[in-house]
Amino acid sequence: MQIIDACTGCAGPLTFTERSLLRTLLEQPDSTKWRSARHILVSPVPFITLERAYQAVSPHELNQIPDSFTLHRALRYAVAERKKYLAQPHIQPLREFEML
Repeated sequence: MQIIDACTGCAGPLTFTERSLLRTLLEQPDSTKWRSARHILVSPVPFITLERAYQAVSPHELNQIPDSFTLHRALRYAVAERKKYLAQPHIQPLREFEML
């Protein structure tokens, strides 16, 4: 899925395992997959996990299993926030993952 490929972690693109987990969660959400995937970092700047992205777009309680549509919206939110952050004029456009 294109939205999953647009997500990034601290070291660059998400790992194969993280992408696979997100893909299966979007296809068939369940509590086991959600507990495993909710801590995946989907935007390093600003720091956004899947759970934080879900909280930002959903009025539902966190103890509910998110549906596919809301998870997709959460991933779109995280990608948009990263793009918005990196577009700020005071952010140097050299390399997003440059180590200090």
